[in-house]
Amino acid sequence: MKFTFTVLFCVIFQFFSCKGNYAKNSKYRQFEVSVDLSRELNSSEFTGEIPDEKIFPPDFWKKNPGRYSNLNQGEKWKNSQVTFKTSEEFLLNHSLDSVVFSKNSIYKFQNLHGDFLFSGKFGILSNENIRSSGILKIYSDDKIIGEFQIDSMKSETWKEFSFPIKILNRLQLEWISENSSLILGAPILSKIASKKKYNILFIVIDAVRKDAMGYSGFPIPVSPNLDKLSKESVVFENAFVNANWTKPSMISMLYSDYSSALGLGNIGFQVENYRKKIFYSPNKKNIVEVLRNNGYYTAAIMNNVFFLDYTGVGVDLGFHEIFQIGKEVKDTKKIIDEAIEFSEKNKNRNYFLHLNLNTPHTPYLPPKRILENLKENSPSSQFSKLHEYEKKYLGEIRYADEELGRLFSYLKQIHQFDDSFIVVTSDHGELLNEYHDSKNHSNGGVRFGHGESLFDEELNVPYLIKLPKDIQSIAKVKQIPDQVSLLSFAPTVLSLAKIHYDKEKWKGKDYSEFILYEKDFPKEEVILSEGRLSEAIRTNQFKYVRRYPGYYSNKKISSHIEQLYDFTKDPNEKTNIAEENIELLKKARSFMDSFSIKRNQYRIHFPVCSDSPCQYFGEISLKGSIYRVLENPNIQLQELSKKHVSFSVQPSTNISELIIETVNPEFEFSLNINRNNQKIGYRIGRFGLSKGIDTEQKEHSILFTSERPPYGYESSKDVWIYNDSQFSKVNSSKEEVGMGEEVRSILKSWGYIHE
Repeated sequence: MKFTFTVLFCVIFQFFSCKGNYAKNSKYRQFEVSVDLSRELNSSEFTGEIPDEKIFPPDFWKKNPGRYSNLNQGEKWKNSQVTFKTSEEFLLNHSLDSVVFSKNSIYKFQNLHGDFLFSGKFGILSNENIRSSGILKIYSDDKIIGEFQIDSMKSETWKEFSFPIKILNRLQLEWISENSSLILGAPILSKIASKKKYNILFIVIDAVRKDAMGYSGFPIPVSPNLDKLSKESVVFENAFVNANWTKPSMISMLYSDYSSALGLGNIGFQVENYRKKIFYSPNKKNIVEVLRNNGYYTAAIMNNVFFLDYTGVGVDLGFHEIFQIGKEVKDTKKIIDEAIEFSEKNKNRNYFLHLNLNTPHTPYLPPKRILENLKENSPSSQFSKLHEYEKKYLGEIRYADEELGRLFSYLKQIHQFDDSFIVVTSDHGELLNEYHDSKNHSNGGVRFGHGESLFDEELNVPYLIKLPKDIQSIAKVKQIPDQVSLLSFAPTVLSLAKIHYDKEKWKGKDYSEFILYEKDFPKEEVILSEGRLSEAIRTNQFKYVRRYPGYYSNKKISSHIEQLYDFTKDPNEKTNIAEENIELLKKARSFMDSFSIKRNQYRIHFPVCSDSPCQYFGEISLKGSIYRVLENPNIQLQELSKKHVSFSVQPSTNISELIIETVNPEFEFSLNINRNNQKIGYRIGRFGLSKGIDTEQKEHSILFTSERPPYGYESSKDVWIYNDSQFSKVNSSKEEVGMGEEVRSILKSWGYIHE
């Protein structure tokens, strides 16, 4: 993209000499985001045509619609996370939270005052057969202070800009073009920070077990750089993730809440529209949003399609900037290269940077030199007895560690290392032990993979927080041996960085007071982790795993619906004692009931019959998978599967209510009821509408849901069904988002899709 830029009142490279510049007397020279223009669109004044969808030519662009700008539905096009594929070699998709200009349009942002650094990136959208051209004019109040002349044939290119600007009241941006639309990526107005802030680097290395780390006692030297980092860090010696595969685990960390509680579920990859309606509800904040609101520039560099809304398997977390690298093997070095470039470009800016290294995810393909080095430097008795896949798995960890060492060295060179929080963890572990392989022991695991079991092998991960140097000097605690969940990441780091957040809305524990002053240890006696159609709770005494109905047929393996392991006698979880130790099982079930995630409930009322004796028989099929059926002494289950329940009811003087909790908040169902061998109708929803004996409820209708028992429900002489909608609070949509071929190929390379 070619352009020329003229600043009319100040030379760009002489910012610190500009008239009125306040930086000379400032103690700190770090910039913080003062005004996030993409978040100011709902209060801006817009002049111009409202474009149709052709503003985004479908042959090259990808976008997430404006999720966080609070714009009305008809205006969401103004703010999109727009993505260009900037490298075919690495399948590098570069996304920016953007302000979109239609042809010949103007944005006016009012009530701004001060000296700022205005920065962002340009992109342009036009028909590929037409030469793109246009002028962006920038006004401070009514005075033009600069303009960009853009003339280019090439789309999918971002071009950076940065220049000082003084505003008394209003910023006006005018795009003049007859043939092109302009994308203004991550446009921000920054000021010199009034007080010192620390950069936050959040590193997630995919599929790393804690016991593969040298600092935890592993004899093979796979993690020398992380071992060195651990000596400068707070080490959580027994950290556990809250889900056994990437998407729900990462969402749990960043939101300090369970993925299912946020609407995303934990079973499949696809994120349907009804899930997004729940997930994007305005009261749910993540650490990215909190940091944006506190002056941080937020970015992610990753191989992780689950953080991109447009993929159909991911969601938009609200980063200013995202680099998604989809090339296996090449991705690790490229991610670190991009991280080094990012840290250099932003060395004078407060930032939060998330790195996700896909190494050592399957397939294990470490460089040959790494394997040879491990073999040469490992005890022969240890290395030779490993399975070939284990050797390659460890080789990929060593490769990731080597690349992170390169990043740490560079951060030290540019004097960012000592002034940064550096958090290192993993999104899950990896199943390696043969005794947990489902092929041999029917325990629900798949060796050399993850996402199938809830053993500690898949849940116990590294967790280090390297504090800035001046905080290290006052911290009282360097090691935490107790079990800790990764829900703690966001609240602990924000509190250490002295950034305010709403503690009532996050479930994670805050360890900052304990780390800094060795007081108020927030003990986590029970940790809940999600799996596909399963969940587990872990205490220091036991692990209890409960599988949802339909787990067998869905996974096509033989497995116990309940698993119970006594850590005091069986720390490696080899023997399931669920059928042997009934007392411990009862205790575990009670713990699970108190920690289970809130779900939508189908509630069916069965009245006492006027003619006695009386018995009901029935069956219900649901679109949403069944989480559990609550016990009732008057109701016997005849059959229970993933989406179907058949039952008999012997009503007494007590209320007979069948309560079915579902994994997904979907409202389609079919219900058939017989009373004393005669088919009957029933009432439905908040108003008790009558349904005939051959009715199927297929509409996603608000009439079916009721947040409290409908009036007349408990005293009704008819069978009555409704959905309490406590979880979703929204109507569902039948529209589903399909996965693109690019995303499918990435998931296949990870071993998630088999065809």
